[in-house]
Amino acid sequence: MDGKALIGRMDDLLARNRLLGLALIAMLVWNLMNWTAMFRARHEMQTLVVPIGGGTGMSVGDGRASEAYMREMARYVTWMLGDYTAGNIRAQMQELLRLFPSDRVADVQSEFDRLSTEIERYPSISSVMHWTGEKPLKYTKDLIQVHALKSRLVNGAITEAKSTFYCIHYRIDAATFWILSVAEKEGTGEDLCMYDSKSAALAK
Repeated sequence: MDGKALIGRMDDLLARNRLLGLALIAMLVWNLMNWTAMFRARHEMQTLVVPIGGGTGMSVGDGRASEAYMREMARYVTWMLGDYTAGNIRAQMQELLRLFPSDRVADVQSEFDRLSTEIERYPSISSVMHWTGEKPLKYTKDLIQVHALKSRLVNGAITEAKSTFYCIHYRIDAATFWILSVAEKEGTGEDLCMYDSKSAALAK
């Protein structure tokens, strides 16, 4: 084989290798674009929630939720904690327990059992709660505050009513709502939950 033929064949092989390399690079870029698009779609996914009986504007996803969703979750949590009798308090606490992440369930379960046992000691006493004020619901990216009037009933008759703030610390993982902690604060001040949260942040 003469030198010109050998050089010509080598040039042809090099040209083919260049084309193959370009094809591989193009495939890699295409796969990266697809992966990025899938990751972004998954990250920004929104779950629409339609409660039984209808409802609009409820969505959760990408670490955030619509105002309608936040309102319904706040109503659910405060109703479970504020509206009860000695006969149903334990079942309500157990249902609410499902909204806590697994690393907090044990501690919350222990506290809920303690509260339930204490309430069950007095079968004639029950509690009724309803939201109050011009703007009973306020929330930030990690805290829900609900201002309510919580009434204590003995044999069906109201014996006292107290201004109560429900402070619900939460997080949203993808499209899942988790309660991190919940507390009741009695008082007639303004934004007791928000104030305590700011004070704690300043103290760090």
